[in-house]
Amino acid sequence: MKKPLLLLLCLFTVIGYAKDPHIKAVYALIERVTPGYGKQIKLQLIDPANGEDVYEISSEKGKVLLKGNNAIALSTAFNQYLKYTCNAHVSWLGNQLNLPENLPLPQKTIRNTINGKYRVYMNYCTVSYSAAWWDWERWQRELDFMAMNSINMPLSVVGLEAVWYNTLLKHKFTDEEARRFLAGPGHFAWQWMQNLQSYGGPLPKSWIDKHIVLGKQIIDRELELGMQPIQQGFSGYVPRELKEKYPDARVIDATGLVVAPGLIDVHVHFRDPGLTYKEDIHTGAAAAAAGGFTTVVCMANTKPPVDNVETLEYVLAEGKKTPINVLSAANITVGMKGEVLTDMELLKAHGAAGFTDDGIPLKDSALVKKAMEEAVRLNVPLSFHEEDPTLITNNGINRGAVSEHFGIGGSPAVAEDVLVARDCMLALHTGALIDIQHISSGHSVRMVELAKQLGAHVMAEVTPHHFSLDETAVLKHGTLAKMIGS
Repeated sequence: MKKPLLLLLCLFTVIGYAKDPHIKAVYALIERVTPGYGKQIKLQLIDPANGEDVYEISSEKGKVLLKGNNAIALSTAFNQYLKYTCNAHVSWLGNQLNLPENLPLPQKTIRNTINGKYRVYMNYCTVSYSAAWWDWERWQRELDFMAMNSINMPLSVVGLEAVWYNTLLKHKFTDEEARRFLAGPGHFAWQWMQNLQSYGGPLPKSWIDKHIVLGKQIIDRELELGMQPIQQGFSGYVPRELKEKYPDARVIDATGLVVAPGLIDVHVHFRDPGLTYKEDIHTGAAAAAAGGFTTVVCMANTKPPVDNVETLEYVLAEGKKTPINVLSAANITVGMKGEVLTDMELLKAHGAAGFTDDGIPLKDSALVKKAMEEAVRLNVPLSFHEEDPTLITNNGINRGAVSEHFGIGGSPAVAEDVLVARDCMLALHTGALIDIQHISSGHSVRMVELAKQLGAHVMAEVTPHHFSLDETAVLKHGTLAKMIGS
């Protein structure tokens, strides 16, 4: 019974591969590019290589064997096989596909990873200048070309004119007015980049209808091949005529202003509760709004600290009375003493956006590791104030020639470096998402970069004075060069 059972298992495996959507999509691509040759090629899915797309080219039982971790990797393998084993070529300018009846087998196994997680292709000008008049047959060729050249994130704006057309109809535009607003196909690039309207129009309704169908075909094929299409969101650009449709609407003259999405600051000190003579939630929120910040995350080193539900709920409740989104971190340790973890699960349930003992470094590595493990379980970020106090003589100035000139011990860069290195490696080990606060050392920046390359989920923030000034400012400005927190 062993041989029939083995044969049955193999049969099920082959059928499973044939039904896999990645395999099915690539076989269809092979038949479009090289009709009739698909039966000489075997496709097989493999695992990615350290998170990267990977492919292999070899042979098995008289067939070309292409392996990859997804449809794009398999399509890339097919292209590389044609180019370097068959001496064939697929390009924009034409194909050279003089293949023999029996495909040549690779003489050795080739394995490569594909550089870059997001491989973007096309921009508005490419689509508008080169592809404005393409039909489905030409787009099919282009989509196959993309997949064979490892593209997994193409711009996909064919049919965007229909979105605009239907949106304008909902906002009191007539059919003629909506079509007159839209530019001609050769000028779409400039309209999508908000530089013009109506030029080369009005756009025929037949064009709009046909490109709804074409746009759907393109996106369906991109998804079939495992791509992630880039589609345009609303940028704030509207027709001039909209003022006539809504005469009572408030119109803001943005001349000389910067129009942007609301900014987010993940590290603010509103000093409330306990230190409101410096700042409070309402004055801090007003300052944030004036600077274009619509969401902020308050630090937890208040008096009392945000190590309990009552204080957290106070901050969030006061924040709701302001015109912006006020979030709050909670403390990593009880009383910010660096000894016992807070009830992170309870605090998250009551709205904590993350956890930090900002203002005080955590010296206990085992405690930091435990906090990271809990953060991974709860799917929350941690932020760290990084400086080893045992290496600092007098805080407030960088240790160097200027601190020596004034006879002040200062803070050496290594005091920051050692804790940044520790926490980067612990983040890599635990999988935690961490933020290195107010980073100031070049070595620390490079350690963050290395940790990210190794796969750690590490971010870092920097203050304006840390990248625009150095300690020589003290020679000119004295104590006025020191940044005093509010």
